[in-house]
Amino acid sequence: MQSASIKTTEHKNIKMPADLGYSEAREKSVALTAIFYTLLVIFVPMVSYSFSKSIIFDGLLGLDNSTSTTAAAVAAVVGVHVVLVFFIIAAYREDRRPSPPKRD
Repeated sequence: MQSASIKTTEHKNIKMPADLGYSEAREKSVALTAIFYTLLVIFVPMVSYSFSKSIIFDGLLGLDNSTSTTAAAVAAVVGVHVVLVFFIIAAYREDRRPSPPKRD
């Protein structure tokens, strides 16, 4: 059997990851941001639903069960949308950060 040889050529105009602004610190920052907002998307609706249903709609306003459940669900949906807006703002700001200076 004949072994296949792969020809490689070097191109000086190809951008490597370091040339594109890649760095481990930036990657870590992106990962932490994603984890933070993932946790917010999970917990904000649960907390806002429980809090608004039991304390605001059932307790303070004294609404019936069906109405308080619907209102609490709306509060949870609004909470998720607020988190998503903040995530989009954070992602936009992170994308606009200047790249670290190149090292030669």
